[in-house]
Amino acid sequence: MTQITRRSVLGAAVFTAVVPVVASHDRAVAADADIDLAGWTLLGVGDEFTDPAHSSAQWHRGLWYPHSGSGLFQDANVSVSDGQLHLTARADRYDSFSYTFGAVESFFDLPGLCTYVEVCAKALPSAARVLSAIWIQSSNLNGGPSLLTGAEPNPELDIEETFDHTKMNIATHVWPGNTEATHQSLGGHAYPVGVDISQGYHTYGVERRDGRLRFYFDRHLAWETKPGDPALWRMSRHMVLSLEGHLGTPVASQLPASFDVDYVRVWYAPNPALEPGDYRLTSADGRFLALHDGVPALLAQPQTWRVVPHDDCTYSLSTPDGVVLGVDIEAGRHEVVAGAGRRTTFDAAGSLNRWHLLADGDGRTLHSKFTGMPVVLVDGQLVEGSNSAIAAVWTLTAAAPLPTPGPSTPAPSTLAASSVIPSRPGVSLATASRALASQYGTEGTLPQATEEILTAAAELGYRRADPDVARLHVLVSDIGRTGYWATLSGVLTAALDLDVETSLHVLAGSPVRCRSTVQCALDARADGVVVLEFDSPSVALLPRLPVDLPVAIAGGRPEGGEPWPRAWIDDRAGALIATEYLADLGHRRIAYVGVPPAGHPDPRCAGWREVMAARGLPSLEPLATGWSVETGMHVARAVRAHRVTAVLCGNDDVALGLMTGLDKLGLRVPEDISVVGMDDHPHSVATRPALTTVRLDFAAVGEAAARLALGVDDSRVVQIPTALIMRASACPPVDT
Repeated sequence: MTQITRRSVLGAAVFTAVVPVVASHDRAVAADADIDLAGWTLLGVGDEFTDPAHSSAQWHRGLWYPHSGSGLFQDANVSVSDGQLHLTARADRYDSFSYTFGAVESFFDLPGLCTYVEVCAKALPSAARVLSAIWIQSSNLNGGPSLLTGAEPNPELDIEETFDHTKMNIATHVWPGNTEATHQSLGGHAYPVGVDISQGYHTYGVERRDGRLRFYFDRHLAWETKPGDPALWRMSRHMVLSLEGHLGTPVASQLPASFDVDYVRVWYAPNPALEPGDYRLTSADGRFLALHDGVPALLAQPQTWRVVPHDDCTYSLSTPDGVVLGVDIEAGRHEVVAGAGRRTTFDAAGSLNRWHLLADGDGRTLHSKFTGMPVVLVDGQLVEGSNSAIAAVWTLTAAAPLPTPGPSTPAPSTLAASSVIPSRPGVSLATASRALASQYGTEGTLPQATEEILTAAAELGYRRADPDVARLHVLVSDIGRTGYWATLSGVLTAALDLDVETSLHVLAGSPVRCRSTVQCALDARADGVVVLEFDSPSVALLPRLPVDLPVAIAGGRPEGGEPWPRAWIDDRAGALIATEYLADLGHRRIAYVGVPPAGHPDPRCAGWREVMAARGLPSLEPLATGWSVETGMHVARAVRAHRVTAVLCGNDDVALGLMTGLDKLGLRVPEDISVVGMDDHPHSVATRPALTTVRLDFAAVGEAAARLALGVDDSRVVQIPTALIMRASACPPVDT
């Protein structure tokens, strides 16, 4: 692939099941195969495509660039059925494109160093002149909004590109800085296979280990190389499956046609597994891997590390108090770092905080999952370096076993008293509350309580709230609209990452009731408070909060001199981008729909007005008050009456309702009226046509606000960027 323009990858789409799915069929492996996977570990990542819901969690539909050649990527061209993934090419006209293609990128990472990745697929027929591609790269693997310039070389492995349907066409590239100027093509190979690969299913694989790349067709070695950049064999990457327009203009008479994928499987090279537990890591000179003022170092004093395995055969290392060992690649640096709240779970940033623990004699070497580079010792200092020859070899000594519940033991959870009562009839709520809320006495014993309650609690896996666990309170006036619940989801994600107890307090009803809600929250211990400042009630609340309360604001706009840190999105700038996009398409009469109720300022409407004035376009009055689906449906007649060719909606709910209302009036989107939303609601990809929108990453706002409130991030202002997501609901005006 040779595309440069990228966009961030967020959210998951639902894959359509056309007919009931059935299990994939294993393809026959040649008896004289050149790779023997006996003893290898089949990882839990990958996909058999037997469950559309599972595939939705594994793959992002579309790529970071919107089109390839004459074909526009469309979510509707991706489906799962019959135990297979289908990427379809169609002779459909959207925007200025005459063809549409299907493409997916994995959410999961493919570890480098010691893996074999195999895809079983049948290429799209050669007569259609659309290229089927199987490749490894990523739009954004480090968890940031874009690839870090100079921080990593951005390797690309093209396992198969059907420039010739009788060959396995292999290529290697790196894109340091993600620019054409720095792009390097590092060689490739065309392996004759003797058959037309569009006539049946074949396997395409790549082995990455021992400093080499080995490519396989039906498990026969097709090409082996020692790559010019070691990142190609050791860096963690995403899997990409796509249709590309690199063969010229498709043949419309041969479409629709599909590129069918039976499975994606990932194996890990044999390496002795390490049992989860608490370990001490000792270097060759007898010192320990430990923290000194929060920085990883070699010390004489031992440090206990909790080692937890993951389903990709990598491990996370953390201290008992939750400080996680990881890698920092900012600004081109590669540093071994540690910090509380660093992610180790299944997410983009998780790769920075996971490690390969590779056997080396009686010890283990520690390699970053993200870069594949080992921890080395340079002048007694810990560095994530490129020279495997001087990788530090650690002796791991068990310090204490991790408590692991038996198969019948429920995981501990905090339960309300009302959860206990149904299993113990006759016990009152008051009695249960007193028993469960009791504190330990001065001698470490539990004061006398109802035996019945304690027995029930034990059976249900109840544990007492830990007084040492931080508590985060969230104040919000609404949980129904997209921005509210998406922000809340981000707050909860951060709370889970940081192991923080969270309580939600809804500001609703009379002023007296709102004050009571706030007081209830403040009466409890508060290590942090997040206020969602999206409307007038929340704005009015802020001045009444105690000045010494650890408050952070989610949403709104920062103002000079405010005492609280804030995470926010410049949605005015998002509206500017969207309106300019419509104007650049040639639209002159562009309406705005969806003014917030209660007189709360609307920066989105302000952004629309600014572009209309700057471009000298007709000044129209905003249409409708409200941000609901119903608002959009009801305003459809007014939109038609104003004879506009395009509409910017204040949010996606309004946009989706408007598209329904226009359809009922016999108007086509985008041919008659282009529609653009704001938010990037999950449903925006499931409409027909898919909704062009401005991505407002409220979840990132919530995460950032939670970290600000808890003091994990000491910034004053965190601004989350917006992005225009171009789909199919906008095109140039048909009649100008």
